[in-house]
Amino acid sequence: MTENRSLVPPGNASFTPQAVEFNEMTEPGCYITDQGSLFRVPAEALSTGHSPRINLVSNDVTKVTRISDDPYTPISKIREWAANADLAVNF
Repeated sequence: MTENRSLVPPGNASFTPQAVEFNEMTEPGCYITDQGSLFRVPAEALSTGHSPRINLVSNDVTKVTRISDDPYTPISKIREWAANADLAVNF
């Protein structure tokens, strides 16, 4: 997985997908794992002391790519953008 791909979703000219480790997510949005799973991460999930917190338990380091800055982007758009970025889609 390449970090900082040049894909820019239509209507969001300032957005560039970024690959980070799962536990390093700091911004809301839609994230796709190396295996193609989708995580929708609202701002509330990243706020300390608020619910819901997102936990992923794994023996492996899981990289995720933020494909959209809007966690409520329709799945059809996320699939399209993921395909354009050569990311696995398993949702």
